Amino acid sequence: MIAIVAPIGTNTEAISAELVNTFHTKCGYQVEQIPVSSLIGKQADVDLSPSDFEDERIKRLIEAGNSLCQSHGDAAAVAQLVIAHIQAIRLERTSTAMPSGDRRVFIVRSLKRPKEVELLRDTYGRSFSSSPRRSRCLPECIT
Repeated sequence: MIAIVAPIGTNTEAISAELVNTFHTKCGYQVEQIPVSSLIGKQADVDLSPSDFEDERIKRLIEAGNSLCQSHGDAAAVAQLVIAHIQAIRLERTSTAMPSGDRRVFIVRSLKRPKEVELLRDTYGRSFSSSPRRSRCLPECIT
């Protein structure tokens, strides 16, 4: 799993697109992108449709993420959404005819809080990286 960690307002789509291209084309991985904003939007029922003012959409997401953390009493509440989403994907995968040996990478876009990174690192260990170039979890086709 690769997590893109970036400040608010950073366009992470180009970084994500490069990772998708590299993992899928060069390494033959199935790629699952997880846009954190979508998970927050679903959980908090936030309207994520593009508006005339991108800063208003971002403000709604910040407020929803903050509210989620406050209501759960955990600064890593958003990372818990990511973990639940990955578990759902894996459960679906085991209940379908997908080959068990398929190679899959999750690209999480994008984390904001250090506690989110910490929880994902604690949960996934060496299979998690928020710094792809220095990661030990990357396959040989990347390194």
